Amino acid sequence: MHDTADLNKARQLLLVLPNLTNSSSSVTSSRTLADKHTGEQALSLQSGSQMPLGSELVLFNPLLSENTLGSDGTETSFGPPGGLDQRMWASGSFEFERGKQLKVGQGVQCDVAVESVVPKQGAKTGLMVLVTRKLVYKNAEGVVMTERRCHVYRKQRPADQRKYIPPTEGKTPTASEVEEKSSDFGFDYYATRAGLFRYSAATFNAHRIHLDPEYCRNEEGHPDCLVHGPLTATLLLNLVAAAAKEATGQVQRFEYRATSPLTVEQTVRLRGAWQDADKKATSLWALNQAGTVCMTAKATLF
Repeated sequence: MHDTADLNKARQLLLVLPNLTNSSSSVTSSRTLADKHTGEQALSLQSGSQMPLGSELVLFNPLLSENTLGSDGTETSFGPPGGLDQRMWASGSFEFERGKQLKVGQGVQCDVAVESVVPKQGAKTGLMVLVTRKLVYKNAEGVVMTERRCHVYRKQRPADQRKYIPPTEGKTPTASEVEEKSSDFGFDYYATRAGLFRYSAATFNAHRIHLDPEYCRNEEGHPDCLVHGPLTATLLLNLVAAAAKEATGQVQRFEYRATSPLTVEQTVRLRGAWQDADKKATSLWALNQAGTVCMTAKATLF
């Protein structure tokens, strides 16, 4: 597949992402709410500028007619047959080539292959199929980054299990609902409806769980619209990249796994901790307002 590292897409993505270059938002000294980039900062991107980190996710999105989308609004290009048309973005990874990054205006090639298809039987969800794709991004200089992404496909829930049921007062926390553990760097991000819509638009993604609160409550059992898994991953990637820059390093590999949904109009806490004295390995996590760990990640630096 061929695409262009488009200037307008880069600017659109930047407006959704936090500005971590401002000294007042230093990830090593602050755990405060990060400001998003301004329109003026987005307009400062020009042809030849580096594309924002995570911009590969806004490229190569399938141009499919609406009547080919799944019942949940997702594209079905790599989905399995048999009515498994509800999709979740479960996990993934990015492996970067040293000193290379896409630049605005470059032609980009992406080689895509299905790496694995794994069926699983869940006690509550029934049959699920995990589909992992490998995506290799190249510019004129060669390979820039290799990505893997895993989607989970399942059938729609039975009608009596679809509606959201508010938790009872005094509900006992689950094992993942933990106090915030010690972190070395981090920032907070407020997930707005406008931000979710803008990310959906930038990625040409009609997945209804990010756009339609009634669908979320009545069909998938969520209290409101959900933050995109790849957006949360991009936030953690930008977090570790900012920490790496302060530690005079560069991200080599980043891998992530979603563990629980994040809901719109809540503060997401993005945190990281160094795993070695040389600051070449990190663990990262995203928490919701209740303290539930909703995504985990780890990264290594050059």
